[in-house]
Amino acid sequence: MKENPDTIADGFSEVTVLFADIVDFTSMSADADPVEVVKLLNNVFSEFDRITEKYGLEKIKTIGDAYMVAAGLPRPRPDHTEAVYWFRG
Repeated sequence: MKENPDTIADGFSEVTVLFADIVDFTSMSADADPVEVVKLLNNVFSEFDRITEKYGLEKIKTIGDAYMVAAGLPRPRPDHTEAVYWFRG
């Protein structure tokens, strides 16, 4: 960055970012079969991926049992807040 001070990130004036995780995942997974834990995460995240694609959202990342998705980037959209509605639980 010192060698090339050009902007390396885009700015977006209005976006909605949603963080989702599984309630009590740490305690639940401590006593669970690791294969079953991976299956659970795969099922949940596969459904989240399907919703993300269907509603034109941007998956940012998954970390452990957390899923991060954004609406309003990389293409701005006026309904960014409503677009993440489908992740309600």
